[in-house]
Amino acid sequence: MLGPFRLLAVFDVVAALLALLMWVAELVGWLVQLPSLRRLERHWHAIPQERWITLASIPLATVLGGVLLSYGVNLLSDADGGRDLPGFFWVLLGLGFTAWYYTRQAAGAFQRPTPKARNRGLIADAAATLARRPPPDLRSREALRVALLRVNRLGGRLAASDDGGWREAWRRERRWLAVLVTVVVGAPVLTLGLIAWRAVGGPTTEGLVGLVAVLAGIPGAALLAMGSRRYRLRRERRLLGRELQQASADLLGRLFDPTRGERVPAPVLAEIAETLCRVYGPGHRPDPTAADRGGGRHAGPVP
Repeated sequence: MLGPFRLLAVFDVVAALLALLMWVAELVGWLVQLPSLRRLERHWHAIPQERWITLASIPLATVLGGVLLSYGVNLLSDADGGRDLPGFFWVLLGLGFTAWYYTRQAAGAFQRPTPKARNRGLIADAAATLARRPPPDLRSREALRVALLRVNRLGGRLAASDDGGWREAWRRERRWLAVLVTVVVGAPVLTLGLIAWRAVGGPTTEGLVGLVAVLAGIPGAALLAMGSRRYRLRRERRLLGRELQQASADLLGRLFDPTRGERVPAPVLAEIAETLCRVYGPGHRPDPTAADRGGGRHAGPVP
């Protein structure tokens, strides 16, 4: 029985480290919810796609690849020697990462990482378009209206969303995270089962209570981290939904809405007249009863 216990001890140590990393990730996730960091995140997401690629994405990848290459070169040029293999590894890693990134960048495979950034960027673009002088034409306004309505409906669904309970939340969870939690919970539980089986009818080992407490604390910490993650993600979805709803509604209020009886601006009237002249010809106007009478497309000249 010594071999399986040693193997389980290794798994238990790995499970404890993974549980610690899960809690570190949760703490970072909660820190991001601070108002100042949320404003910074919205400002970052409002950067246009082209500027985000040229001013943020490419420089960050270049710096990271340069750090890896510099570290590998320093290992290769070490006066003591004996670090050639790690040096070659870091040089190849830096070259591989840089080549991989720029190849995908040239192919246009890099977009904004999350739908949150894309929707916030769309709202920022719409606000910038409405702030321009002269104002956008009818076609651009209609495209903005459709896009903002779609974002508004998405925000409404997110604000009223519910994860459907633990079972549905677990079913929608990422596959790698589900496997990770299963390992973190399963290894200590299996070890506790073996300890209980050996302890039945056997002498009590000193320090067994502390070991059992530590082993029971590992799956407990992992399950608490998953509960925190579920609550945090649900809160993030609702906050994002209310944000998208409010921002899109404000921008829709700045667009022309004929159902509110607003006066049509003169540039809009001029564009409508130009469109009618281009479609029906100068000096003509459409007759809606022409098709019923079997006539042509155009009515007679305007008197």
